[in-house]
Amino acid sequence: VSGAADIVGDKRGTDKARSGKGPGGRKAKVTDVAVLVLMHMVQLQFQPSEIKEMADELLALTDEQRHRLGLGDDFTKDNAYGRVWSAFHRYLNVVDPFPITPELGGDRRTQMTKARFEQVKKNRDPEERERNLKVLYEIGNKLVQVAWHIAPKQVRQQPVTLSVDGTSYPCFGQNP
Repeated sequence: VSGAADIVGDKRGTDKARSGKGPGGRKAKVTDVAVLVLMHMVQLQFQPSEIKEMADELLALTDEQRHRLGLGDDFTKDNAYGRVWSAFHRYLNVVDPFPITPELGGDRRTQMTKARFEQVKKNRDPEERERNLKVLYEIGNKLVQVAWHIAPKQVRQQPVTLSVDGTSYPCFGQNP
């Protein structure tokens, strides 16, 4: 509906072409559309922003809902978490302006020293950061536009500058 998943797919294709990789690989079990919808579903219910919550939402979908999201019917409690994790990180790889990846010398699974973190920051490509920020902003704008268009007509006719659905997106992180 919003075109956000198309933006993600286009950016992923551009990134692969830039790195010299082809579009190969097997088809994803969880689509970009599905991961964006699952993220939003979790937020609308004010649940923690966690992969586990998105996997639980995936398992709760009806067959028709899964079909509409382009998902198969082979999801189980044993495989849903891993598939959602993969889809979320495929999305994150396209939009994250501040990646911490092994290629940059980082590791999200361990606590890094301040010196190691500074090295990761130094290794980041500023042009890639700008490209990812641009995509992230574009996706955000598309989602706001959709929120406006699906708002009831009486809300859209109010003399306001902007109306969005008011979904709270809490972020968890370490204080500086």
